[in-house]
Amino acid sequence: PSHPPGCEEYEEGIVYEVLKPLYGIPSSAKALALTLSKWFKGEGFSTVGFEDSVWTQPAGGKYDHSITVSAHIDDLLIACGDLRTLDAFKKMFLTRFYGTDEGAVDQYLG
Repeated sequence: PSHPPGCEEYEEGIVYEVLKPLYGIPSSAKALALTLSKWFKGEGFSTVGFEDSVWTQPAGGKYDHSITVSAHIDDLLIACGDLRTLDAFKKMFLTRFYGTDEGAVDQYLG
């Protein structure tokens, strides 16, 4: 076994405890929401009505087709009527944020 990053010494039989995991910090969801909001606004998106976790960009802006994105914690649901526009958006988003594309959604509960 190897030692955790940032730990200079490693002793056999020692168990390390993670003191502040991302999901354990109460403010992490808000920090992510603020980061996403700033990024979406910078890309020309606007929020939908009173819902701060849904952004939209109409056709004719940066993209030829409209895009709507709904966020829940660290999951995004992206709607777009054009596959090339959707792929271009996902590629741009994933160059800024680490993540994976899980493909098309078959079911959504929300």
